[in-house]
Amino acid sequence: MALLTINKGSNFQSRVGGLISVVLGSLSLANALCILVLWTKNNMPSNINTKKQTTGYVEFKWSESSIFLLLQDFTSFADPF
Repeated sequence: MALLTINKGSNFQSRVGGLISVVLGSLSLANALCILVLWTKNNMPSNINTKKQTTGYVEFKWSESSIFLLLQDFTSFADPF
């Protein structure tokens, strides 16, 4: 049975490519660990870009209540008959 493969094609693998992958993976892991250590020690600066300031406030009084609460106890046994 003849297989339809090309034996002369390259495998797209090399020592340089593997070395680059290992170096980039190691740098990424080291960066993640550094960020994790800074985060656990609360040394990461916060990213606050805007500053909000309260200049005044207003209190509202409602003449009618618009929210109603109804509490029911479903834990007790009630015999309907």
